[in-house]
Amino acid sequence: MRYRLFGFTTTLLLAIFSIELAAQNEIVHIYGQLKDFYSKEKLDYCLIEVFKEGAIFDNLNADTSGKYGFKLLLGFEYTIKYSKADYLAKSIIIDTRSIPDEEKAGGFDMNIDGTLFPSVPGFRKKVLDKPVARCAYQKESDGLIFDFEYSAKRQKEITNELERAQRKNASRKKSRK
Repeated sequence: MRYRLFGFTTTLLLAIFSIELAAQNEIVHIYGQLKDFYSKEKLDYCLIEVFKEGAIFDNLNADTSGKYGFKLLLGFEYTIKYSKADYLAKSIIIDTRSIPDEEKAGGFDMNIDGTLFPSVPGFRKKVLDKPVARCAYQKESDGLIFDFEYSAKRQKEITNELERAQRKNASRKKSRK
């Protein structure tokens, strides 16, 4: 009787461990480096906030060379917000909900290097309310892929607003002289 109980307990523990181990492989490992948009200098200690289905999930800081890394469980939509004092914050969306079960094993790795714009007086931050990029699983590519058309459109909107703010600031300086 004692040996049966031991065997049952051992089998149960192995089953739980196996399920947990398999679930640990169903992740996306996000890593990258953050730089200044213009100078391309590494941005140290940027704040990275991770929202899972709209609620705060995690936050971390990039290291002294702007590098960061974290893991996300598959099956959810995440918003990742990057920010630093004296820079304009921006966010991206990573949607892992539509990944077929047979593709989840082993997880995914994503290198997401990014840039932040230095703050510009008069920049309408409302332009950055929407994510600058979004990615989701695409069967044809067998992975998580960014929507480059969406990103190009957003980049143009942000660039236009930066140029508008810079022109306005230049005009103010000129009129002061």
